[in-house]
Amino acid sequence: MSRTGVLVRFYHLGASEALPKVGEVAPLEIDLPTSPSFAPRFLQCMAEVVRVVAVESDHLAVAFELRRVRVEERHKKESCDTGAISQMATEPGRVH
Repeated sequence: MSRTGVLVRFYHLGASEALPKVGEVAPLEIDLPTSPSFAPRFLQCMAEVVRVVAVESDHLAVAFELRRVRVEERHKKESCDTGAISQMATEPGRVH
């Protein structure tokens, strides 16, 4: 993971699993390391697929460019609806 992108590896893919294609936008959730000073948190991201590579015969790597990122507390995730991600998609240029 870097400031502007993330590489995700998918292992043991089933035939029914559809991976995103280059140019598609996908929501990502990335767990942040735990800390005694903070409640459990994660990054909620909107990301564009920039590359899909077959690393080995049993897994693929997908490179995402991060578009919108916001830090959320883990306990809020259970109570929020999908409106948070669609709201992120409609707020151009906003980064948290």
